[in-house]
This record gives sequence, structure tokens and C-alpha cells, in this order.
Amino acid sequence: MQAKQRLKQLQAELKIAAAENIEKKKNQDPEELKNAYTKESRIEQYKEMQAQKEEADRKSKENSMFSDFREFDEKQKKKEPISVYNP
Repeated sequence: MQAKQRLKQLQAELKIAAAENIEKKKNQDPEELKNAYTKESRIEQYKEMQAQKEEADRKSKENSMFSDFREFDEKQKKKEPISVYNP
């Protein structure tokens, strides 16, 4: 009941707070935004982590004792299967 009575007042306060927040973001230093924890920065961090992981995986595969087998296996996969029928 109390919330319903205060609904209009709370909505007005919310609009003011939103406008202040938008104005604050407009006036922020671009350097601050670069270091901010935003959706874009998280995506960029994820891409960097993914690239580092792929590089580490590639290096571990190169240094693996099974690298010769892996090369042989890849060559076998590239070959076409022997045809059962004559051309």
C-alpha cells in the first residue's frame, strides 16, 4: 500500500537519477572509460584470454611427444578413401 502511494515520487526520483547518470557518463574522461568494467571491456578481455589459450595450446602441441603421430594422423585424414569401384 505504501509503495503504491509512493510510486509517482519514486518514478520521478528514478528519472532524475538516470538523467544524472547519463550526464556523468558524458562528462567522464575517455581514459577512465577505457579502464571501466563494461560489457565491451569484458568482451575484449575474453578475446585476449582466448587468443592466449590458443597460443599456449599450439605451443604445447608442437612440443608434445606425440607431434609425429599427430602429423601422420592429419595426413591420413586428408587422403581420400580408396574407391571400391573402378572409374
